[in-house]
Amino acid sequence: MADIALLKQLGRIVNFTENQTVFMQNDEGDNMFIVLKGTFGVYINSFSSFPIRIAEVRQGSFFGEMSVIDGWPRSATIIAEEDGAALAVDEDNFSLLLDKAPDIADSILNTLRSRALSTTESVKKAGKKVPILPPLLKTVNHRNAKGSASFMATLATRIREMNALLTSPEESELPRKENPVRAEDAIQLLPDAYVPFNISDDNDNRSMLQIKKYICPYCGNETQSPVPVFSALKPQSTALDGRIIYKGFDILLYTNIVCHICNYADSYQEFGRPRSHHTPTDFTGNQFNNTENFTGFLNMHSHTLDEAIKSYYLNIACLTATTESPLRFAKAWIRLYWLYSDHNRGTLKRECAQRALHYYKRYLGISGDTIAANDLLRLNAAMGELCIAIGDNETAKGHYNNNTNMKGVSDDDFVKKCKTRLNEIKRMKN
Repeated sequence: MADIALLKQLGRIVNFTENQTVFMQNDEGDNMFIVLKGTFGVYINSFSSFPIRIAEVRQGSFFGEMSVIDGWPRSATIIAEEDGAALAVDEDNFSLLLDKAPDIADSILNTLRSRALSTTESVKKAGKKVPILPPLLKTVNHRNAKGSASFMATLATRIREMNALLTSPEESELPRKENPVRAEDAIQLLPDAYVPFNISDDNDNRSMLQIKKYICPYCGNETQSPVPVFSALKPQSTALDGRIIYKGFDILLYTNIVCHICNYADSYQEFGRPRSHHTPTDFTGNQFNNTENFTGFLNMHSHTLDEAIKSYYLNIACLTATTESPLRFAKAWIRLYWLYSDHNRGTLKRECAQRALHYYKRYLGISGDTIAANDLLRLNAAMGELCIAIGDNETAKGHYNNNTNMKGVSDDDFVKKCKTRLNEIKRMKN
């Protein structure tokens, strides 16, 4: 690696403590980081929106370079998994880094080239047609900082294109409603059948939560909320419908962020995502018939079950006012379904299952040809489980049959679980 004295001239050293989040997926970014000490975990949001760890970065390596190269939001969440330090290099010094530290430039180029090739191969294995790999990307050859930066931009573009083919379409690409709900058209927040639970989360979750500041994407004001520390979460079990149970922590109680200014509510994965249509005046909290005067969470580190459920209905009301994305609706409804399942609210559980299933069907109808094979596998399983929840075992069998015959799937263990589940369904009575 380049001389430390030289690196200090080009950036600033930032110290991190164990479990500290460096940045989250979809955050804006203008720094890349070269790891000087410690281990940093790389996390992405899975199809079901639960965080999964996909890689780690150690001393001498780097992360965050993509956003500096092409200006796009962060493609993953980075968390310090032990006390560590990294050199932060901003956009202004990035070209100087490439010019004065050729070994780092070579490392970045090789990493990006390898990633471009591997993502291209993954798209091919998924059975999708991909553009021919440009000859330029098959070798790494830079002559100066300007040439390196141009080559990196080409590689970054290729990686983003391949990732877009491997993952589900971004929700922000789906249309916003042209005629949002007006203040005088009040929306009822809670269903008539809802009865308060009066259940508190008495756990001290400070080690599993961090307070993060956000700029509300709709009113433009700053708000803050606790969000999970992914590296501190210990998975206990994973259900076929996509739900992950964490040891000693119910992530469903801490999934949503509510703006304390305008009442806009969304999941922590979506709240900070930049919006292509920023129109602050099209959304106000006055749109909701909020008889409980719910404006956020009273305790930053301990949410009640009722608070969490209200935040989901508020999220759904916000989606109704601002978007037509069926997948975002489906994720909100299935989370409510999981909460009602945990607490034996049969009528509300069934209603949420029906609504989640409805939106998953719409999403499949709109995006079926663009959904990656592994995501389609999980979508079919989730729909199958929801069908069972509403008593439609025949349709559930159809979804699981689809999974046993799917091509381009790399998760053999999940396919085996689906085959086992299919045999169980065949023995069920409608």
